[in-house]
Amino acid sequence: MSKRPPLPTAVIVSTIKNSISGKYVIVEGIDDIVIYRNLITLYQSKGIKVIAAGCRDKVLDVFNLLKNTPDLDKAIFIIDQDSWIFSGIPSDYQHIRIICTAGYSIENDVYVDKKIANLMQGVGIYSAFQTDLQLYLKWFTLAITRFCTNNNANSEKLDIHPDNFFKNSTTIADYCSLNTGEVFPQQTYDDLLTDYALKFRGKCLLSLAIRTLGKRPEAPKYNSKTIMEETAITGRGVHLNRIFSEVERLA
Repeated sequence: MSKRPPLPTAVIVSTIKNSISGKYVIVEGIDDIVIYRNLITLYQSKGIKVIAAGCRDKVLDVFNLLKNTPDLDKAIFIIDQDSWIFSGIPSDYQHIRIICTAGYSIENDVYVDKKIANLMQGVGIYSAFQTDLQLYLKWFTLAITRFCTNNNANSEKLDIHPDNFFKNSTTIADYCSLNTGEVFPQQTYDDLLTDYALKFRGKCLLSLAIRTLGKRPEAPKYNSKTIMEETAITGRGVHLNRIFSEVERLA
């Protein structure tokens, strides 16, 4: 079954403005619904409804169109920090009705709350994960540094899947190569090694963990959707509980 495309921004805004009860929680992607639909169940008495806008920019577009109107109080916005975790959240979006993830993305908050590092340690594969992570972070260190330079003038990509990165030794070398005159940002790399769980792009991080877990023979198989859904329902920790508590307060 194909996914329904996100609603146009104008339709989301109109829906919120025409609402006479409850609150609309505006989240980024369709895939995020597996996390946030539990809000509807938990806060049914408050009339919570969840709409996936499609991406962070569209969530912020909806916020911008409502921010100077009384209809803003009908909406709650949940967004990933993304590169803001390095550059800081812009003052325009440090707003009571905007809830940001603690980590780079919701996948980071899930990774921490689900204690996936502990899971890998428990099944004896964490050292292999760490070996791959150290290589993968060399690419991301360069990519995020370039991305945050001159408003990403060179259109650096941050969505390199581990299967593509680790395809062979040549792809690893290519992704980790320096441009002419470029100096490797060692301090950023060291910071990412220490705080990778929150600062490394969450989709890459979760994919790497699932890839590592999947290498065990005759072991349970994992995928990101089930991990996210199970964490939201039965495994919430400090990060998801903070988001859910903020929604309850604002609703």
